[in-house]
Amino acid sequence: MKKLKPNKIMKGDVKMRNLLKHIQRLFRDEAGAVGVKQIAITVASVVVIGAVAAVLISENFLSRAITDVWDWLWLQIQTILGQQI
Repeated sequence: MKKLKPNKIMKGDVKMRNLLKHIQRLFRDEAGAVGVKQIAITVASVVVIGAVAAVLISENFLSRAITDVWDWLWLQIQTILGQQI
């Protein structure tokens, strides 16, 4: 009886199975530096920063806030010095 040699398709299947096993091991390993929670926190931080930036840019909020803070600081300086400049 003649032994059958594995053909290229079978070799490809073995390589594919090995690749899939390797990928599964990577996903099972939770000891890596980056986990799902870290990625979720990073994405949430980017969304929050983007929302804050959008609010600051819209409707001249930022320029009004800077003007209000500057006026308040200037009033405090005048009060500390006890004089109206």
